[in-house]
Amino acid sequence: MAAETVTPNDIAATQLYLQTWERLQATFDVVWNRLQSYRQEVCGQNRTVNPRYDAARGVVSSWNYPRGPFAPANRNGWIEVGFRFPYQTEDWKGCGLPTSPHVFFCISCEEESLPVDALGTDLPACWFLCEGALVTARALHEFSSVSDVMASELSDWFDLSAQASILLLRRMAKSE
Repeated sequence: MAAETVTPNDIAATQLYLQTWERLQATFDVVWNRLQSYRQEVCGQNRTVNPRYDAARGVVSSWNYPRGPFAPANRNGWIEVGFRFPYQTEDWKGCGLPTSPHVFFCISCEEESLPVDALGTDLPACWFLCEGALVTARALHEFSSVSDVMASELSDWFDLSAQASILLLRRMAKSE
Protein backbone atom coordinates (compact mmCIF):
# COMPACT_ATOMS: atom_id res chain seq x y z
CA MET A 1 0.00 0.00 0.00
CA ALA A 2 1.45 3.38 -1.02
CA ALA A 3 0.00 5.39 1.87
CA GLU A 4 -1.28 4.87 5.37
CA THR A 5 -5.01 4.89 5.97
CA VAL A 6 -6.83 7.94 7.27
CA THR A 7 -6.61 9.01 10.91
CA PRO A 8 -9.15 11.00 12.96
CA ASN A 9 -6.83 14.03 12.66
CA ASP A 10 -6.85 13.64 8.86
CA ILE A 11 -10.62 13.65 8.84
CA ALA A 12 -10.68 16.78 11.02
CA ALA A 13 -8.28 18.51 8.62
CA THR A 14 -10.35 17.62 5.55
CA GLN A 15 -12.62 20.65 5.84
CA LEU A 16 -9.63 23.00 5.77
CA TYR A 17 -8.08 21.04 2.93
CA LEU A 18 -11.25 21.21 0.80
CA GLN A 19 -11.52 24.98 1.24
CA THR A 20 -7.87 25.37 0.25
CA TRP A 21 -8.26 23.04 -2.72
CA GLU A 22 -11.22 25.07 -4.02
CA ARG A 23 -9.13 28.24 -3.79
CA LEU A 24 -6.26 26.53 -5.61
CA GLN A 25 -8.60 25.45 -8.39
CA ALA A 26 -10.00 28.97 -8.66
CA THR A 27 -6.46 30.35 -8.91
CA PHE A 28 -5.59 27.90 -11.70
CA ASP A 29 -8.78 29.00 -13.49
CA VAL A 30 -7.65 32.64 -13.28
CA VAL A 31 -4.20 31.72 -14.63
CA TRP A 32 -5.47 29.60 -17.53
CA ASN A 33 -8.06 32.25 -18.42
CA ARG A 34 -5.21 34.73 -18.69
CA LEU A 35 -3.33 32.23 -20.87
CA GLN A 36 -6.36 31.66 -23.12
CA SER A 37 -4.82 33.06 -26.32
CA TYR A 38 -1.54 31.23 -25.62
CA ARG A 39 -3.45 28.01 -24.96
CA GLN A 40 -5.39 28.36 -28.23
CA GLU A 41 -2.25 29.13 -30.25
CA VAL A 42 -0.01 26.48 -28.73
CA CYS A 43 -2.42 23.74 -27.64
CA GLY A 44 -5.31 24.13 -30.06
CA GLN A 45 -8.54 22.55 -28.85
CA ASN A 46 -6.86 20.39 -26.21
CA ARG A 47 -8.53 20.47 -22.83
CA THR A 48 -6.45 21.67 -19.89
CA VAL A 49 -6.13 19.06 -17.15
CA ASN A 50 -7.62 20.07 -13.80
CA PRO A 51 -5.10 20.67 -11.01
CA ARG A 52 -3.66 17.59 -9.38
CA TYR A 53 -1.34 16.93 -6.49
CA ASP A 54 1.75 14.83 -7.20
CA ALA A 55 3.35 13.87 -3.88
CA ALA A 56 6.42 12.29 -5.53
CA ARG A 57 7.30 15.61 -7.21
CA GLY A 58 5.96 17.86 -4.45
CA VAL A 59 3.74 19.81 -6.86
CA VAL A 60 0.17 20.90 -7.41
CA SER A 61 -0.11 21.51 -11.12
CA SER A 62 -2.24 21.68 -14.24
CA TRP A 63 -1.12 21.06 -17.80
CA ASN A 64 -1.99 21.02 -21.46
CA TYR A 65 -0.47 19.47 -24.58
CA PRO A 66 1.14 21.54 -27.34
CA ARG A 67 0.19 20.70 -30.91
CA GLY A 68 1.10 21.66 -34.48
CA PRO A 69 4.32 23.63 -34.91
CA PHE A 70 4.82 23.66 -31.15
CA ALA A 71 5.07 19.91 -30.63
CA PRO A 72 7.17 17.43 -32.55
CA ALA A 73 4.95 14.62 -33.84
CA ASN A 74 6.98 11.82 -32.30
CA ARG A 75 7.08 13.19 -28.76
CA ASN A 76 4.38 13.30 -26.10
CA GLY A 77 5.05 16.67 -24.54
CA TRP A 78 3.18 18.95 -22.19
CA ILE A 79 3.20 22.45 -20.75
CA GLU A 80 2.71 22.50 -17.00
CA VAL A 81 2.01 25.32 -14.57
CA GLY A 82 1.94 24.88 -10.84
CA PHE A 83 3.14 25.28 -7.30
CA ARG A 84 6.19 23.35 -6.11
CA PHE A 85 7.15 22.52 -2.54
CA PRO A 86 10.83 21.52 -2.83
CA TYR A 87 11.18 20.33 0.76
CA GLN A 88 8.85 17.41 -0.14
CA THR A 89 11.00 15.93 -2.91
CA GLU A 90 14.45 15.44 -4.36
CA ASP A 91 13.13 15.98 -7.92
CA TRP A 92 14.62 19.00 -9.70
CA LYS A 93 16.96 19.55 -6.74
CA GLY A 94 20.13 21.47 -7.53
CA CYS A 95 19.13 22.70 -10.98
CA GLY A 96 18.81 26.40 -10.07
CA LEU A 97 15.18 26.62 -8.96
CA PRO A 98 14.24 28.38 -5.72
CA THR A 99 14.71 26.27 -2.61
CA SER A 100 11.58 27.74 -1.03
CA PRO A 101 8.01 27.07 -2.24
CA HIS A 102 7.55 28.53 -5.71
CA VAL A 103 5.46 28.65 -8.85
CA PHE A 104 6.81 27.06 -11.99
CA PHE A 105 6.22 26.89 -15.73
CA CYS A 106 7.55 23.70 -17.31
CA ILE A 107 7.97 22.28 -20.80
CA SER A 108 8.46 18.53 -20.66
CA CYS A 109 8.10 15.23 -22.51
CA GLU A 110 7.63 11.63 -21.54
CA GLU A 111 10.81 9.73 -20.80
CA GLU A 112 12.80 13.00 -20.60
CA SER A 113 12.98 13.11 -24.40
CA LEU A 114 12.66 16.88 -24.78
CA PRO A 115 14.88 17.92 -27.73
CA VAL A 116 16.83 20.51 -25.74
CA ASP A 117 19.90 19.94 -27.90
CA ALA A 118 18.11 22.11 -30.51
CA LEU A 119 18.51 25.03 -28.12
CA GLY A 120 22.28 24.63 -27.88
CA THR A 121 23.77 26.74 -25.15
CA ASP A 122 21.35 29.56 -25.90
CA LEU A 123 18.95 28.93 -23.01
CA PRO A 124 17.16 32.14 -21.99
CA ALA A 125 17.88 33.63 -18.57
CA CYS A 126 15.73 32.20 -15.78
CA TRP A 127 15.12 28.90 -17.63
CA PHE A 128 16.74 25.75 -16.26
CA LEU A 129 17.19 22.22 -17.51
CA CYS A 130 15.80 19.99 -14.76
CA GLU A 131 15.88 16.25 -15.39
CA GLY A 132 15.03 16.60 -19.07
CA ALA A 133 12.47 19.39 -18.62
CA LEU A 134 12.79 23.13 -19.21
CA VAL A 135 11.60 25.00 -16.15
CA THR A 136 11.33 28.59 -15.03
CA ALA A 137 10.24 29.45 -11.51
CA ARG A 138 9.66 32.26 -9.04
CA ALA A 139 9.54 32.06 -5.25
CA LEU A 140 6.07 32.47 -3.76
CA HIS A 141 7.28 35.01 -1.21
CA GLU A 142 7.95 37.42 -4.11
CA PHE A 143 4.21 37.72 -4.79
CA SER A 144 1.67 39.73 -2.81
CA SER A 145 0.03 38.04 0.16
CA VAL A 146 -3.30 39.68 -0.75
CA SER A 147 -5.39 37.03 -2.51
CA ASP A 148 -6.70 38.96 -5.55
CA VAL A 149 -3.42 40.81 -6.03
CA MET A 150 -1.51 37.54 -5.81
CA ALA A 151 -3.74 35.89 -8.43
CA SER A 152 -3.17 38.84 -10.76
CA GLU A 153 0.60 38.79 -10.20
CA LEU A 154 0.71 35.02 -10.73
CA SER A 155 -1.24 35.42 -13.98
CA ASP A 156 1.18 38.13 -15.15
CA TRP A 157 4.19 35.94 -14.37
CA PHE A 158 2.71 32.85 -16.03
CA ASP A 159 1.80 34.94 -19.09
CA LEU A 160 5.40 36.21 -19.42
CA SER A 161 6.70 32.66 -19.02
CA ALA A 162 4.22 31.34 -21.59
CA GLN A 163 5.24 33.97 -24.14
CA ALA A 164 8.92 33.13 -23.58
CA SER A 165 8.13 29.44 -24.10
CA ILE A 166 6.81 30.00 -27.63
CA LEU A 167 10.28 30.56 -29.08
CA LEU A 168 11.66 27.56 -27.16
CA LEU A 169 8.85 25.29 -28.39
CA ARG A 170 9.30 26.42 -32.01
CA ARG A 171 13.05 25.88 -31.90
CA MET A 172 12.66 22.41 -30.44
CA ALA A 173 9.92 21.48 -32.96
CA LYS A 174 12.16 22.51 -35.87
CA SER A 175 14.82 20.07 -34.70
CA GLU A 176 12.63 17.08 -35.63
